[in-house]
Amino acid sequence: MPFSSIPWTNEGINLLMKEVPAHKIILAVPFYTREWVTNLWTNIVKSHDRNMAEVDRIITSHGLQKVWNEKSLQKYV
Repeated sequence: MPFSSIPWTNEGINLLMKEVPAHKIILAVPFYTREWVTNLWTNIVKSHDRNMAEVDRIITSHGLQKVWNEKSLQKYV
């Protein structure tokens, strides 16, 4: 559910460290995510910012389960 996968984040950090000293880098970790909703009739995609408590309520209310993705090193629904 994060915005980016761990491998993508690591790659970005490694590229940044080629030009910026490590002691000048701050990695911020958001505690929110986006819910992407596609209207199946119009194919219009909208996104909603959601905090993690909201996400857990949505997942539970729809009887869904988080699944671990080994490639991205994150869970998805």
